[in-house]
Amino acid sequence: LPIETTKQYPHDISLDVANMYPSIRQNEVIELVSDKLMKGKFYYHGLDWEDMRDLLRLVLRNTVFTFNGRWYKQKSGLPIGSRISGLLATIFMDE
Repeated sequence: LPIETTKQYPHDISLDVANMYPSIRQNEVIELVSDKLMKGKFYYHGLDWEDMRDLLRLVLRNTVFTFNGRWYKQKSGLPIGSRISGLLATIFMDE
């Protein structure tokens, strides 16, 4: 029997994740990326997967921003506006 690979739906739909960046736990995404790098035997310009994990921790755990003239350190989630957040969110959602 042939397998139907596409279905026709009468309405277009769009799915969105509310508060995606703030809701992604830093430790979880760091370990997810680390596992993927380790399994792929990552090595780039002298950096291995453990170095990349440490750099990712450094970036995510030391994000600061200003609001109403005051400085804040982000404690959880992915930083909104950071260049790496979109990639990490995609990896996380793909998993």
